[in-house]
Amino acid sequence: MRALGVDAAGRFGWVGIVIDDDGLVGAHLAPALAEVISLADASAPASDPVAAIGVDIPIGLVDGPKRTADVAARSFVGIRRSSVFWAPHRSAADFATQAEANAHLASIGMPMLSAQAMGLMARIREAAPVAATDDRVVEIFPEASFRQLSGASLPHAKKSAAGTIHRLALLAAADPAIVLPVDFGPAGAVPIDDVFDAAATAWSARRMALGHAIALGDPDERDPVTGRRIAIWV
Repeated sequence: MRALGVDAAGRFGWVGIVIDDDGLVGAHLAPALAEVISLADASAPASDPVAAIGVDIPIGLVDGPKRTADVAARSFVGIRRSSVFWAPHRSAADFATQAEANAHLASIGMPMLSAQAMGLMARIREAAPVAATDDRVVEIFPEASFRQLSGASLPHAKKSAAGTIHRLALLAAADPAIVLPVDFGPAGAVPIDDVFDAAATAWSARRMALGHAIALGDPDERDPVTGRRIAIWV
């Protein structure tokens, strides 16, 4: 079973890690999410196509203060709960600046957007049509994936040396084992946390394809436009 995990990688665009039943298959880097998916699909043999695609970006927004998926993810990751940012209110998605978005949200009595959430708004807008036209695409939060791999909350932040070493060890001990090599090709230029986050996302995406993944969030919570269930899969 082949799966792709994709993480936003700042100025590099998007980084994708592909795994199969034996572990790491390859890595892709491209400016657009759709392009990373196309590269993964093109490199997959007809006998083993990409069955699931995990993306570390909110997919599906609500017309309320908080998504239940985000509430559940914060509870699930435990001491790393601050790494989960609240997905924006649906009506704030098209504003160009944080100030404009927050002025609007204040006018309708909704929570303000964090700088982190606003910084990812363009990624959220980019991912929405991709997910709407590809049923393989699901939302995955890497820290929740690492929490599932560990069996407990992770004690160290991912950008610390201890946090990086721990997460790489969890991937290497996963089923299948995901061992990250030195030579990644172009994808090797992105920060290491983007790479191991994409790998953890691929691990959960494969679990999704196999029917083993856990859904974080209320099963009745759906995107009011697409009708699609909103959940973070682990």
